[in-house]
This record gives sequence, C-alpha cells and structure tokens, in this order.
Amino acid sequence: MFWTDSQLVLGYIRNNARCFHVFVANRVQQIRDSSSPSQWQHVRTEENPADEAPREVSPRNLVKNSHWLKGPPFLWEQTITYQGEEETAFALSLGDPELKKTWVLATTGSQREEMAPILKRLEYFSDWNCARKVIAICLRLKHHTRSISSEKSSTSKTTKVEKSPFTVPASTVDEMRQAEIVIPRLLQSEPFEKEMRILRSCAIDGSAMDRDLAKQRNSSMKTTSSLYQLDPFLDSHGILRLGGRIKRADVPYDLKHPVILPKKSHITELIIRHYHHRVEHQGRGITLNSLQSSRYWVIGGTSVVGNFISK
Repeated sequence: MFWTDSQLVLGYIRNNARCFHVFVANRVQQIRDSSSPSQWQHVRTEENPADEAPREVSPRNLVKNSHWLKGPPFLWEQTITYQGEEETAFALSLGDPELKKTWVLATTGSQREEMAPILKRLEYFSDWNCARKVIAICLRLKHHTRSISSEKSSTSKTTKVEKSPFTVPASTVDEMRQAEIVIPRLLQSEPFEKEMRILRSCAIDGSAMDRDLAKQRNSSMKTTSSLYQLDPFLDSHGILRLGGRIKRADVPYDLKHPVILPKKSHITELIIRHYHHRVEHQGRGITLNSLQSSRYWVIGGTSVVGNFISK
C-alpha cells in the first residue's frame, strides 16, 4: 500500500475523466504504470510520519512519541479501513490549474432561403471564371437529377431503367450563360430587396415603360436609394438592369441595359478583377469602360474600381 496526506494527489491518481497538462500527466501515468489506484490511500497530516522529517521535533518527543520511529497508530490496529477507489472520494476542482480546459461546441441550425448558401460558398473563389464554371456544373447536375427523376416516374415499376454514369465534361457556352444569369440574380436579392419588390409590384419589365409607371416607381422608391436615378427595371429573368432612353439605340440589349451590381460584394470584386486583368492591368477609366461594355454596371463604379486598383 502507498500512503499520502495529499488529497489532491489522490484525486490526480484516481482520475479517469479529465486531462492534465503534460508534466502532471506524465507523473500520474508513471504512478499508474507501477501501481494500482486502489493501492493509494490517504493518511491524515497529524498521523503522517513523513511530516516529522522536515519539521522541528525535540529529542524527547522523537524518543517517546514519534510516528517516525513507531509508525502511525492506525497501522497497529487489528483492522485497517481503506478508502475505495471511487473518484468522488477525492474530487478535483474545476478551477485546478493542472486541468486542461475542455470546450463544448454546440451547432444550431437556422432556416435560410433555398439558394442563400451558394453566395457564401462563392466567397471562397478568387477567379470569376472558376465561380461561373462551378455554378454551371451545379445547374447541369440539377438538370441531370431532375431528368433522372422524371424518367423514373414515367417508367413503370416492372421496367428496368439502365443507369448511366454521370461524367463532368467541360462547361458549354449555354451553361456559362445560364450561370451568368443565376449569379447576378442571387447577388441582387439582398442589397436591392426593397427596390426589386417595388418594381415587381409596379410590373415594370423595361419593355413597356410609360410615364405613369415611372411616376409610380419614383413615388414608391426612396430618393436616397442608390437606384433612384438609374431608371431600373427587371428583365424576363428577374435580373435588375439599368434603364433609360438608351433603349431606343440600335445596339445589343446587354450593352443598352447592363446588369446592376452592388458595390460591396465579393462577386463584384471578382468581376472587376477579371476585367482589370483582361485590359492588361490598365488604369481606372479603361477598366471601368471594359466592365460597362461587357454588360455590368457597378454602383459607384468609378470609386469602386479606383479603390480596387489602388489595393
């Protein structure tokens, strides 16, 4: 048997649930390798003979009444009561500096819009082409999954449907165009939510704009809105575009009505970086012209492009 007057040490030796720092963990492991925790017992301080070695003891007390020479009284008794091996007998304090702190992480779920996580995932990309290709592949997978489900529903239960492996070939031009429709629509849904709701209520689609609809829109839209002076409208895909009298010009539709982009967005920065590289890292004016001639209109584009180039 092994005896100690330190209840803290007994708590360390009998502990099986908590982790210690390196030094104490190594010492406790050495003790447990050489002995069993049940062999370690507690002796009260007044009965511990080891205390007489470092303390002051008179020669008279050392000869007549010394635990050092005779041993503690309870060892002379017929039966000795031993403590059990339960950890609760010498419980450790949670504030013990030798205990490692443990962290419990809880995950909660929240209900979001169906496509909201996609924009969050696109923040991991640093290239506009890569972001478009990923969305194009997702749209292809969506179409493939729907086609499989429609085939299963149209096929009888007795007919066996052959499964063909789904491969991922290079994205086509049409798929890339579809991705360029989906991304701006998601991008505009949050910063321009109020304006898009007003345009839907006014049924303004840019094709039949008259003065009454324009007055209705302007009366509903706040003058402080960043879209107030841009004559905005929603196209057939639900994308917010720049309006104005230029619609009468004999130029391509995307050039007349570029897609409106918010100035504070990771996707907007990807698009600006893409066209800045495309013009061989030239100045703000040339980058902005390339951006606008490629069907994109950034709110506050001059300052946004300038800040991006300065970084």
